[in-house]
Amino acid sequence: PKVHDLVMAGVPTEAIATYAALADHADNKSGLCWPKMETLARRLSRSPRTIQRHLHLLKEKGLVEFVERRRDGRGRFGAYLYR
Repeated sequence: PKVHDLVMAGVPTEAIATYAALADHADNKSGLCWPKMETLARRLSRSPRTIQRHLHLLKEKGLVEFVERRRDGRGRFGAYLYR
């Protein structure tokens, strides 16, 4: 969606930057991406908690889907997959 459409849908302007950062990481074919919240936070000069709030808001608006969580090499959960 265009920025205007996001604003009209009630997405706060700060969360639009998070949406755009996800789009920058997305695979063109599948639409999936898996950046860590810390990576997004660093790129957008925000806290990981703020990015988490943005992602959940985008999910509630139907703009982002949380697909699953990937496990790292030690069996711990790593990053979510987003679409």
